[in-house]
Amino acid sequence: MAFILRASIGTKGYRSNAYNVHSYPISNAPSAGGLQPLNVYVYVSDVEGLADGVYYYAPRDDELVTIWQGRPDVDLAKIFVTDFSPRAQVSIVMTGDIRRFAWKYGYRGYRLLNVDCGVAAGYIGLVAESVGIGSCPVAAFSSKDVVTSLGLEREELPLLCLSMGPKREQ
Repeated sequence: MAFILRASIGTKGYRSNAYNVHSYPISNAPSAGGLQPLNVYVYVSDVEGLADGVYYYAPRDDELVTIWQGRPDVDLAKIFVTDFSPRAQVSIVMTGDIRRFAWKYGYRGYRLLNVDCGVAAGYIGLVAESVGIGSCPVAAFSSKDVVTSLGLEREELPLLCLSMGPKREQ
């Protein structure tokens, strides 16, 4: 999981004096204006080397920060409208923080936020595929239940989920 997140959406370097920040992080996944408005949360069940629970991916530190531990099955069953998604070993929830782009793009930024999310999801899927992990983007979820499960603030919008796990033999 660490490799997939690092190679797809992790920080690849820093830029000097961008947006009045001495060392501004640059992601592997491009973002409109380089603003990086996405947050990535990872629900884990039965993954070797990771305790069951929910994590936040901190790209600058390249680490999964524990939000809570325990089986996420109940939360996932509420979140997803589909049957297969709650059974995935890994469910990634991508959210966008409007505070990171509204100052520059206004309402138009919402469109760019969705583009950024699609690009990042594509990168995650491609890296996962390269190591034999299957992924499936899922838009059939309850935003309200995502907000409740993760304790999101009003300015952080659930955008897309990815269900992931070992690929099955065909």
